[in-house]
This record gives sequence, C-alpha cells and structure tokens, in this order.
Amino acid sequence: MPDELMFASRGEADVTERADGVIVRRLVQGANLDLTEYTVPRGFTTGASDADLSDKAGYVVRGRVEISTADGSFVVEAGGAYAIPRGVPHQFTVLEDSVMVQVRHPPAQPSPART
Repeated sequence: MPDELMFASRGEADVTERADGVIVRRLVQGANLDLTEYTVPRGFTTGASDADLSDKAGYVVRGRVEISTADGSFVVEAGGAYAIPRGVPHQFTVLEDSVMVQVRHPPAQPSPART
C-alpha cells in the first residue's frame, strides 16, 4: 500500500530544461518510487551511470536508445522497455530524438548528466 496516493497530469509536472537539451518532467514522486519523463536529443549520452542509486524500469515512447552494460549493448526502440537492477553499471546513448518514461525505486534526483 502506498504511503500516499498521488495523481498528476503531464501539464502539472515539475519541468527542468537542462543546458544539454534534455527536458525532465517529474510526474510523480512518492516515498518509495518516482515516475519521470525525459525528452532527450539525438546524440545525448549519460556518461558514467548512477547504478548505485536505484532500480530502474522504463518505456521508450518515441525514438531509439542504446543501453550499454557489461553484458553488451541493447537498442530499445519506441514501444520497447527496459529494467536495470540497482548495482548494474550502464550508459544510455540516444540514437534518435527520444521520449522515455522511467520509474526509479527508491526515488533519486536526476543529476545534470544522467537519466
């Protein structure tokens, strides 16, 4: 059972437009998880991962994203999803302008260079 029920529309989200062209929409943040939408330009890469912070699950709404781990690189296209357990080093590289929605458990504040 959630600590508190939360409902939000996209228009009510906290929005941050970063200098690197990424638009971050924090849709919902609870005590145990958050839901964030990322609009990310082609060519963006996260660099070093924040693997130690949260489990992540995401859905690519539009575009194509390559996710690299020690097991290899995987391309996730629109309509595809991913799950990355906490502790697994990873890197995102955006192959086409993309929109992704991601859940983190526990919630973590996105850093300027990471999704």
